[in-house]
Amino acid sequence: MIEYLTGADDKLFAQSLILLQSMEEAGGLVRVCDFGLTEGERRFLESLGRLAVADPPVPARLDHAWYHKGALASFARPDAEAVVWLDADMIVTADPRAEVEGIVSEMRAAGQSIATTQDVIELNLGDTIRRIGAAHENARPFLRKLEETGISLELPYVNSGFFVARERKLLEEWRRITFEFRPPHCLFEQNAFNIAVWLEPERVRLLDRRTWNICGRDLDSVEISDSGAGALCEGRPALVLHATDIGYSQTEIIAKTVVLPGCRLAARLKALRDPRLREIQIGLFERFVSRNQEALAEML
Repeated sequence: MIEYLTGADDKLFAQSLILLQSMEEAGGLVRVCDFGLTEGERRFLESLGRLAVADPPVPARLDHAWYHKGALASFARPDAEAVVWLDADMIVTADPRAEVEGIVSEMRAAGQSIATTQDVIELNLGDTIRRIGAAHENARPFLRKLEETGISLELPYVNSGFFVARERKLLEEWRRITFEFRPPHCLFEQNAFNIAVWLEPERVRLLDRRTWNICGRDLDSVEISDSGAGALCEGRPALVLHATDIGYSQTEIIAKTVVLPGCRLAARLKALRDPRLREIQIGLFERFVSRNQEALAEML
């Protein structure tokens, strides 16, 4: 069994509904890890069978949502053959499951433990540390941990927005390293992810980000088929769109209010600026709310 997971707190709850709807329309299901949802949001997702709760719980002192993401090992089903993670601000444009099954099969044959994508700006670890340090002056915890583990700074810096993990051992290592990063620093859970990933570089599979994690400037290259046959990015199947970028050049925060029977659902969404892609996002959100409006009104 391959498990698909995302995660949200109360700020990302509405955003995660877009991903849930896109995956359901594609034929699959995603569970939402509780990173700090309200009681009503938890009850709503539980009623749909879409709630994932940490076992063991994330310590209360680690109250940043990214500590919960780094603790994915606590949320994933113990019997899962592989875990597929998608950030809550992603959408799928077509059913990814057959492609993922093929990746997992190839990973098993090659003895690989993780498949992920390089970040859109394609920096290595050393360049990333210099970039973080120049902007935030707090890259030292990341650098110290890399030095302790002997990981080469020439290795690519990978993005934790989408990945396929085939072994719990790696997820447990990610949790351990993430919890060690206190207080939080810039991108600390993704930095911890990079350390866990590159402890065994020969077991890492790099996926094409233009299929599996299309974000930032890559979003400008997405072509949507008028026939409904899917999407392409630079001629490659564009399966996962990610509404994230640096400086909000391709995304913006918008307010979306939906009137439900007996209540109003006020959503703060990270929307894509491209009108074609935004239309897809908003359409998914509205269809999810329309289909679940009674349960939403009752529990929220």
